[in-house]
Amino acid sequence: MSSTGRSSPKPVAPPPLQSSRTHQRLGHQNPFLARQDRLLQVPFLDECPMVGPPSCRLKDFKRPLLRKCVFDLNQVDWTKAEVLGSGVDGHVWLVQFGEDERKFALKAFWRANPDPDFYFAAMRESQNNAVLQMMETAVAEANAKSCPILVKRHPVTARDALGNMFAFCDEARQIQENRHNKRREKQLQQQLQQQSGQDDSQLQPDPPSTSDKDDTTASSGLVPIRRFPRMPKCYGWLKFNPPALIRRMPHQVRPQPIRIDKYKFYFPDDPDAEHFAIVYEYIEEGETDPAVVDEVAETLWLAGFCFVCTPLARNWRGNVLVDLSDIIYAGARGWSPAIYDKRTAESILI
Repeated sequence: MSSTGRSSPKPVAPPPLQSSRTHQRLGHQNPFLARQDRLLQVPFLDECPMVGPPSCRLKDFKRPLLRKCVFDLNQVDWTKAEVLGSGVDGHVWLVQFGEDERKFALKAFWRANPDPDFYFAAMRESQNNAVLQMMETAVAEANAKSCPILVKRHPVTARDALGNMFAFCDEARQIQENRHNKRREKQLQQQLQQQSGQDDSQLQPDPPSTSDKDDTTASSGLVPIRRFPRMPKCYGWLKFNPPALIRRMPHQVRPQPIRIDKYKFYFPDDPDAEHFAIVYEYIEEGETDPAVVDEVAETLWLAGFCFVCTPLARNWRGNVLVDLSDIIYAGARGWSPAIYDKRTAESILI
């Protein structure tokens, strides 16, 4: 167990790189491509089951790992499943597990191996979910101590984005908590000195204020994160063999090959193939409020995330971003200062 009382991670070895013409042509001669290739070969899954809150140490943010789902794909009743859609990342079903009456979105990814010519959706979503879960936990813990997380107000560079992301880790929050307590102690001492001439019954410290001004000022360049946006609850990752899984499905819900531009996506009929899937809570259809999207986008930007160049309005349901491949956490493959900016609903819902 870790110092926080949470299970120590058990990283899963990442799948090997898939060869590509671009990779063979340029290889490691280009420093940028070399770093991008290295980022495709880091672990992104944790064998530990997703039980309880995640560990939020600095090393967890530096190497985010998504924990394993406790559900069993063998318990899915495919006669009750529905197809929610397909895209460049994979195929999504509405499913239920065993006697559990809750509905879940099961997203299975087309690609089993990372290809240097493309982003690896299974990796991107796993890492994003791991980081988002840690941040949500950190905000809740910080609020419980009335000591909000402070991040740079106008992040621009990769250094800014990483600094803001690391502000959510246990070590950074402990430093902030110590500073907060020292400021509070100093305030109490000043209050007692001012009240020294009053009756003893009147010597009561002022209650702690909840205004932003108590935590930071405009001149400090910092801003508190008191709320984290509503994101789809992730229940972890699973592995599956496509032909074995598809054989259990009625024809009406079996994934069909799709073609997007010049690329064809499908699950191979390979008895040895191992593909990844992620289980999410099912988000009902609903109207998307641009004002809420603006708030979500601002918080994600402050937390170090960037949006991809071509986000889609269909990836939002009732003010919730349901496609976690639309964002990239700071330090991940594909993150770039060129696309790191405070986005608006107008540029997202397209």
